[in-house]
Amino acid sequence: MELYSIVTPLNIRGKILNRLIIGLTTKGCEYARTKGGCSMCGFMKYADKDVTDRQIIDQFEKTLEMNDLNALQAIEIYNGGSFLNDNEISSEVRRTLLEKISEIPSIERVFIESRPEYINAEKLLQCRQWAGDKEIEVGIGLESSDDYIRNILIRKNMPEKDFIRAVEEMSKAKCDLFVYLLIKPPGLTEKQAIEDSVNSASYVFGIARRCKINARVGLEPVFVPSNTPLENMFEDKEYELLNLWSLIDIIRRVHKLGNVHVGLDDEGLSQGRMPYSCENCYEKLLDEITIFNKTQSFANLDSFDCDCRNAG
Repeated sequence: MELYSIVTPLNIRGKILNRLIIGLTTKGCEYARTKGGCSMCGFMKYADKDVTDRQIIDQFEKTLEMNDLNALQAIEIYNGGSFLNDNEISSEVRRTLLEKISEIPSIERVFIESRPEYINAEKLLQCRQWAGDKEIEVGIGLESSDDYIRNILIRKNMPEKDFIRAVEEMSKAKCDLFVYLLIKPPGLTEKQAIEDSVNSASYVFGIARRCKINARVGLEPVFVPSNTPLENMFEDKEYELLNLWSLIDIIRRVHKLGNVHVGLDDEGLSQGRMPYSCENCYEKLLDEITIFNKTQSFANLDSFDCDCRNAG
């Protein structure tokens, strides 16, 4: 099985950490397997319905061996679905992975992700016990605070009440919250996508304050994965990717609300089909977004400009 990992910086409440992102081949998202999944998801391409618990653990162990653990402060585990769903990651695998992380002195934080229906305080407290003294952050793909966008356009099948209940359960277990917001799914104009992202970020931070939980928001512009309906739409010119400058405008409007992380293609699924600006500023903007993720300072992005910004 192909191993995937990457080391990138992130900022947690003003502290800069190096995180190791580990992508595991598992059975994949049960929602995708049984109900078709979200409208733009390409992760099932990397699933294996016959993978064993031992193979999942071996992937994890080999990835750790390939990296300088002393240089890391955080580990993020991605399994293309829900880490807390027993039908995707067994309790024994969860225990083994988290106990291995607990033995790494330099690691301070563990990131996992799950759909809300699998999140409860009992299961999270169990994970915290296995992880020892490591902080645990749980990612939820809310995508949008708008029910129509989330459940009709994106086909998330996630009622707002389920999201709120999951956040409340996380608060009871003293875990941190990370919420993915998908920017510009098909069906939205550029302007609508910008407004939805700003409104959704404000909503998430408001829920976090109410539940008294530390929260981060992940801004995730749509990219085009292979073998998906979105790829067909993109190739038929029925879908246009977000302009990278629109993403900068969103960051400008939401970064003061709380900790924001911008994801572009950490998983390597886009084949370069992701938000773009022009050849004169594109690489510079990507570099500045990386700096923003690390520092949470908008100063460099705020001072940068290009002729393409208002073109067309």
